[in-house]
Amino acid sequence: MDTALPDRPGSESPARRQHIQAVAERLFADRGYAATSMRTVAEAAGVNVATVYYHCGSKAQLFLAVYGRTVERIAEVVQERFAAGGEFEQVVGEVLDRVVAFFVAHPTIPRILQRAAQGELSAVAASMEDLFQPLDALVAGELDRRAELGQIRAVQTQPFLAASTGVVLNLAIAASEPGSVDLAAAQSHARFFILGALGIDPDPQETPSP
Repeated sequence: MDTALPDRPGSESPARRQHIQAVAERLFADRGYAATSMRTVAEAAGVNVATVYYHCGSKAQLFLAVYGRTVERIAEVVQERFAAGGEFEQVVGEVLDRVVAFFVAHPTIPRILQRAAQGELSAVAASMEDLFQPLDALVAGELDRRAELGQIRAVQTQPFLAASTGVVLNLAIAASEPGSVDLAAAQSHARFFILGALGIDPDPQETPSP
């Protein structure tokens, strides 16, 4: 039994929490939620299990903190680019490029999101939906607005967003694996499939090779 006391509050607490979250992110991506225990996280982070509970709460709270941080990062990119305005093709293309690049640079994140999309995280699914809802609503609202302006094909937003997310995640995961598609190709494919689904012919120079 681990009887060590957790760290006391101090200036090192935010850094310690971030370290634990980063380790947990990798474990959740590699092993899945169910197969990752708090003791496993503690051992990989080089701390005792009491410290993990002290800084991060329960396993569900730890996972949701990791997931919520990811959603916030993506939302920042989307909000910033939507606010700047411009032609829809350019706006979406830049958002996709940045999101794919972010996922490739942080390959654990798309694997976690892919596990979520495949239903592996039923224990925290409702809370995950709550965290994702503002971003979901932001993108859905922009799609509806552009469709009303006649700039894109009208789509059922929820199925479209689910399919688009799957495309981006799979491309990002492939681009992060040695010997697979490179970042530029993954970005090009994402634009090609998603813009095409919205009735926008991709720039021929951006069309991926067969």
